[in-house]
Formats: sequence, C-alpha cells, structure tokens
Amino acid sequence: MRGRIMGNVTLVIALAPALGPALSGAVLEPLGWRGVFGVVLPISALALVAGILWIRDVSDKDEHHLDPLSLLLALVAFGGMVWGLSGLGEASQHATAINPWIPLGVGLAVLGLFIWRQIARQRTDSALLDLRTFLESNFRVAVGIMAVSMMAMFGTLIVLPLVLQEALSLPPLTVGLLMLPGGVAMGVLGPVVGRWYDKFGPRPILIPATALVTVAIGAFAFLSPTTSIFYVLGAHILLMVGLASVFTPLFSAALGVLKPHQYSHGSATINTVQQVAGAAGTALFIAIMTIHSTSLTEAGASAAEGMAGGAGLAFGIGAGVMAVTIGLATMIKRPESDGEFSGGH
Repeated sequence: MRGRIMGNVTLVIALAPALGPALSGAVLEPLGWRGVFGVVLPISALALVAGILWIRDVSDKDEHHLDPLSLLLALVAFGGMVWGLSGLGEASQHATAINPWIPLGVGLAVLGLFIWRQIARQRTDSALLDLRTFLESNFRVAVGIMAVSMMAMFGTLIVLPLVLQEALSLPPLTVGLLMLPGGVAMGVLGPVVGRWYDKFGPRPILIPATALVTVAIGAFAFLSPTTSIFYVLGAHILLMVGLASVFTPLFSAALGVLKPHQYSHGSATINTVQQVAGAAGTALFIAIMTIHSTSLTEAGASAAEGMAGGAGLAFGIGAGVMAVTIGLATMIKRPESDGEFSGGH
C-alpha cells in the first residue's frame, strides 16, 4: 500500500502549488493582491486550530538533545540559499538593497559547515539531520530527480502566468481558469499513480513521466503573442500529468529504502530539497526570461514579443535540464521492502 499512501500525500504536496495560480487569478481580479492574503489568512488559522485539536504524535521517541549550533547553521545555510536564489530573479529586473550573491555565498559556505557537523555528530547518533540516508543510491538519485522536477515545476508555474498576462494579454481570471484543469488532473492522478507504483514499480512510470514533463516544458518554449490558449491548455495538462507521475514514485522509492529510524531524516531532507530547488527554479526561469526579453526589446521587438522570447528561452533551457532526469529515472530501483507491502508484485 506504500504507493497508494504516497499518492494521497502527493495529492496535497503537488496539487496545492499547481492550484495556486488558478485560485490566485480568481481572487486577484475582484479583490486585488491584498485579497490573496485576506483569503489565505482564515484558512491558515483553521488549519492551525485543526492541527492542534486532531493531529496526534504517533512516532517512536528517541532521547536526543537538540544541538543548538546545528540548528543555527541550518537556519543560516538554507535561509541564505533560499534568500539568495529568490533574489537573483529580482536583481535581474532592478537593483536590490543587498546583492543576492552575498546571502547565496554565505548560505553555501555555512551549508558546508552544517554538513561537516552532521557527519561528526552521526558517530553518536545525535545529528540534527542524519546524512547517511544518502548512502542509499535510490535515495540519492530520487532526490536528484526531485530537485530538477521541483525547479521545473515552480519555474514554470511562476513564469507561465506572467507570459500569459503580459505577452498574450489575458486577464488574471482567464489565466487562472486556463491552469485549473491541469491542477485538477494532477490531484486526481496522485492516488492512481500510487496504485500503479504498487503494481509495476517505479521505473515503468518514471521513465515516460520524466519524458512527458520534458516535452511539455519544451512546448512552452514556442509561445508567442499569437499562441492559441488551447495550445497552452494542452501543454499545461501534459505537464501536470507528467509531474503527478513523477512525484509519487519518487517519494515512495526514496523513502522505501530507508530504515524506520531514518524516515524522519529522509523526509526532512526531501522537504528541504523541495524548498531550495523551488527557489532555484524560480530564480533561474525569471532571470533568463528577464535578461533575454530585455535584449530583445532593446533590439526592436515589442514588449509582448520580448516577453514571449525571453520566456521561450527559459522554458527551452528548463526542458534541456529536465531531459537529464530521463536517464536518471532508469537508475531507480524498486525497494526490496515493497514486495512485503504489495503482495509480492
């Protein structure tokens, strides 16, 4: 049942970012940008109350003292990296108060110190984040594919609405509705892909899925001010279907090779990679789009043509990077423990 359970988890993890642009578009037009936060605030408050009342801690307990230095290093390392990566896209548009390369460089340097300290404390099983999860090849490769996929997903979900509004002159509500079917398809497919994983294992799903994501992102490279909305709709649905078929097998195959006491560390690692990769993907796509669109407009192209051309280059590079995951997907193996849960499939 591991695949089916992870499919349900993927439904939440992947569906929420996919539906974000659609719901934001519906809110932006009548309420403006402040309305987005006004709508989210009561939902967040309800989630907080529900978590306090009904979520129960069922995990096994180990007696370990929290290492304050590791916690501080983690905050500076990952905070600096996300801050710097997020700022790269902004810096490509206008001057920023702090050069984003400074927090990015500090974050990377402190990350090295954090890794060194975790390796040292692993000898006494007192590491804040046990990096021995990376000794498992399945986990290493799955996390690598996940990082690239998250870069592609967040980069596309940030850039695509901008292009549709600025280059194709579509209103926010139309853009949101255009991206809604793909988000719904992604959510519906999560549990289905989970059942496929239980039956067939990861590779028969991951190889065509990574290829599908690559093709879909590549299709966006050909956007222009005259592109049909049906072309955009079809490519976006293909992208969401591909991503839904990528994340569930990856989560299942990555965590399935770990020992029970490593589950929390593996999950924490995956969550961290998602955040950093998402910021990196957003920064990469925005920076490439902005730099290239600026050069096109300076060469005489219209604003719409420049925006479409810049986004096309970003999507093209994204598709090229995503193509690497097709080969990596062939290296993912089915965890031996899955046979116990799936009836020996």
